[in-house]
Amino acid sequence: MCPVTQSVIPWGTYKETPVFLYEISNPSGLSLSVCEYGGILQSLRFLDAFGTMRDLVLGYDNLFDYQNDNNCLGASIGPIADLVVNGQTILDNRKIRLQQNTNGHCLHSGPAGFHKKLWQGTSIPDGVCLNALFSEEETGLPGHLDASITYRILSGDSFQILFSAVCDKETALSFTNHSFFHLAPPTYNQTGIKSALSSINGHFLQIYSDYYESLDKNGLPSGNYFPVNESSLDFTRPRALCEVLFPLSSMLYTSGGIDHFFPIPGIGLRPMAELSSPDTGLRLTCFSDMPGLLVYTANNLPSIKGKQKIIYNRHTAICLEPQAPPNAVNVPSQRNLVLLQSGQVYHREIRYVLSRFSPDRNTEL
Repeated sequence: MCPVTQSVIPWGTYKETPVFLYEISNPSGLSLSVCEYGGILQSLRFLDAFGTMRDLVLGYDNLFDYQNDNNCLGASIGPIADLVVNGQTILDNRKIRLQQNTNGHCLHSGPAGFHKKLWQGTSIPDGVCLNALFSEEETGLPGHLDASITYRILSGDSFQILFSAVCDKETALSFTNHSFFHLAPPTYNQTGIKSALSSINGHFLQIYSDYYESLDKNGLPSGNYFPVNESSLDFTRPRALCEVLFPLSSMLYTSGGIDHFFPIPGIGLRPMAELSSPDTGLRLTCFSDMPGLLVYTANNLPSIKGKQKIIYNRHTAICLEPQAPPNAVNVPSQRNLVLLQSGQVYHREIRYVLSRFSPDRNTEL
């Protein structure tokens, strides 16, 4: 168990109920701030290769802005991450209709999703455990769901997000975390004050997959996988994001950038992707036991004011979201990846490892 320092901070109210922010840090300077509302990773701080403390996730400085956020900044996502096409499926031998919140489809479980729920936090020796109950009337999915999300700081400058759940009826589950990562420095105005995030064109990305799921003409997941070889989505080796985003690759016109699922071979906890920035010498490696990884380059992020009044814009961050394939509940070959039987325990893990490297030599520090 990694020694950590913790503090619990009152952070406003939600429907007259107090909301708390849990701050967790280790001796080497890795620190997390986790909010009970939405199970949100509000901050992720780490020293870069030059000794500057960086906050590596987009977010807000107050609870009010999170309650009015439609971008799921840092949020826990569930019961079903990503799309359910047409907001409909069959579960528990009956037709299920979910609220359509995106062009006639259900995205991230709609307004009844984890990201709009007040969770009950409890400090544990190396982190915080969040718990919540969801009724069928609340989510639109069969049964009563008992879910938990645990954030833990581990040794080696890494942290873990554990998802657990059980339901009393057949249902479908696919949890993830929707943090927007940005590893480079912000830009400054003429008075030397941080003003905006730069684009992620200088970030390098590697994805440990030889395949991607294609999108149809409407930008919906097709359920079909194609080789990444010789495509704009070939990240089998570290590749600068500017090569596909600036200008936008022709195969990414429909989605406005990367918004694709990559199946990751193997089972159990394994590496999924690696993100790095030569500007700070920071590297973030994502591990999970999920079926694959959804990569999203903030294609639809509007111009908004975030932490420290810094402006966030399109393509200023990237989400690395381990999860089941989008719309898997409606794809016969993928449905088994999300089905959960009555009384069966759902248990999944995401792990992020932070490290520093020398930008001029690309060697670990």
